[in-house]
Amino acid sequence: MKLFSNIQIWIWVLATLLVVNMAVTGSILWHQHKKPDFPSSPRTQRMMPERKYIPMGSQKWKEEMDFTTEQWKKLEAGLSDFFKISQSILQKLNENQNALFEEINNQTPDLQLLDSLADELGYLHAQLRKESARHLLSVKAITTPEQYEKMSKIIGHWMSPMHLRPGLYGGHRRNREFR
Repeated sequence: MKLFSNIQIWIWVLATLLVVNMAVTGSILWHQHKKPDFPSSPRTQRMMPERKYIPMGSQKWKEEMDFTTEQWKKLEAGLSDFFKISQSILQKLNENQNALFEEINNQTPDLQLLDSLADELGYLHAQLRKESARHLLSVKAITTPEQYEKMSKIIGHWMSPMHLRPGLYGGHRRNREFR
């Protein structure tokens, strides 16, 4: 005894496809017309290549830290210089990391090349940390002790390894009470 005839099977298949098609179309239309969840922020503007680098949330950061106009100009100049230097180091780090993975994936990886790439990665990472320390020292020289103390709590949280780890230890955008 046949439970379904061929016509009934085709009707069910077409009905299912129609429902799926309507759901997908509705979802697409809804996403196109809904308002964005978050307005454009200085952080997203910083990541857009066609825009110039906007330091640390600009006006909000300036007001929160109570910087004078002179301090702000010095900080912007220092941050711009630091950003240029750090970007070149990060680019080299990325290139060396890619070269390291390519060499690892070769049929016969060259151990000497792997060692030299690892050494270069360590050197570049050390250079990045040194530049970060120099930049923070220049910030410390520009700011008042109260401003620097307030800033160091925020920056220290950003730079701590716990902030970068997902899961129980913190992770991306967690522990925002430091702000």
